[in-house]
Amino acid sequence: MTTTPTSAVPRARGSALASERVWDTHQLRFWLATAAFALVPAALLAPILKLAVSPDVPWSAAFAGPAMVFGVTGMIFLLVRLGYPGAEYFKRTLYDFALFEHGVELRDGQGNILGETANATLRVTSVNVRMGQRMVGGIRLDHRAGSFLLLPRPSVAPWSGMSAVPFVAPYCSVPHATYERVLALAT
Repeated sequence: MTTTPTSAVPRARGSALASERVWDTHQLRFWLATAAFALVPAALLAPILKLAVSPDVPWSAAFAGPAMVFGVTGMIFLLVRLGYPGAEYFKRTLYDFALFEHGVELRDGQGNILGETANATLRVTSVNVRMGQRMVGGIRLDHRAGSFLLLPRPSVAPWSGMSAVPFVAPYCSVPHATYERVLALAT
């Protein structure tokens, strides 16, 4: 699960002060592209390789070598490419988080509103989050379908006297300035 800042997310009430998109890799599209990277060049190179090496080489051997080389190369290329703009075809949106002047809004991957602070369908609570052996400060957004964690970049010290909640997905890392604005809405 990865987050990407979004600037052109359509909203009903003005433009967002900050927004983040939480996405995951669309597995089917990723593996289909990897197969295409492997099979198309291998199919084109197999006859050339068979003639260059020996006509007695079996077709499976002439096809398998290039397929493996191009498959691994294609997979590495796609994995590196996922973090850059333009790779939206391989990404599946899980959540959209947006901060507005009027409050915070959380949407699911299809664009349906999970909750808004403006109409009290989203509650903002400051929490301590247990991350392995350490504890950091965070914000929990409670909506009708569950909870969502906001963690600041860089992390902040935990709140004194407050017990920690376990670190569970879904979550989103936001810049410190955005974290402070959302924290002002906490109950």
